[in-house]
Amino acid sequence: MKKEALKMLKDNKHFNQIYLAAKKGDKLSNGEDKALRAWFLSIENPKNDSGEFELDDALFDSEVSDFLETLKAAGLKSFLYPDSRCTANMSNMLDFCEAGWGIDEPVTFEKTNRWGKKIVTRCFRFTLK
Repeated sequence: MKKEALKMLKDNKHFNQIYLAAKKGDKLSNGEDKALRAWFLSIENPKNDSGEFELDDALFDSEVSDFLETLKAAGLKSFLYPDSRCTANMSNMLDFCEAGWGIDEPVTFEKTNRWGKKIVTRCFRFTLK
């Protein structure tokens, strides 16, 4: 299931179009850029143990709307938002909810960090309502 989900994510037409536009030098909004980086890390990271789209970064207030619109345009219905121990986490979570994304359930899974160590990752799954 994880491999199928990651293949569907990798083949996402909207994200591929944004990627090609960025590669060509087109200007992306900061929110689009964060969504593109999260997409790229979700599909290219061999250590993506969740098999889902994961935003492993905090957003500035000015990025939230474009980030979420990019996910909607790509047809994504959910994403994982881990605890990054950042002060923006709560603000981002409230912004997501106000924009129509609900906290679906807490998710815990093992993840391999960049040094090859297994760590427990706790996050919330946000689902478009």
